[in-house]
Amino acid sequence: MASESEILFEKFGREFPAGTVIFREGDVGNEMYVIQSGKVNITKEVRGVEKVLVTLGPGAFFGEMAIINQKPRSANAVVVEDARLLVIGPKTFDTMIRSNVEIAVRMIKILAQRLQEAD
Repeated sequence: MASESEILFEKFGREFPAGTVIFREGDVGNEMYVIQSGKVNITKEVRGVEKVLVTLGPGAFFGEMAIINQKPRSANAVVVEDARLLVIGPKTFDTMIRSNVEIAVRMIKILAQRLQEAD
C-alpha cells in the first residue's frame, strides 16, 4: 500500500534537479511548494550580489505569499539538492486550510516566525 507522502506526490508532486530555478524575484506566481526531499535555497539579490536568505529542507514550504496576497515573488527559489516538491495551487491551498485546522495553525506559526525574523 502506498504511503501518504507517495499518494500526495502522485497527485501534486514534481521532481526538480539541483540547479533548477523554481521562480525568480518579481515573477508572478500562483503556486506554493512543500519539500518532500532535497533542499531549496531562498535567495535575494542585494546590491548585485546573490545572498542566501535560508536553505529549506524536507517538511518546509515556500512560495505561499503568491497565493495569499497575489503579489509578485519577493525572492528567488533555487534547488540545491535534487528535490521532490509538492506543487500546491490556490484551490488546493484554500481547501487544505479550510479543511484542516492543524495545517492552518502550523502555517500561521511559521509565517509569524518569518515576519519576526525579517523585522
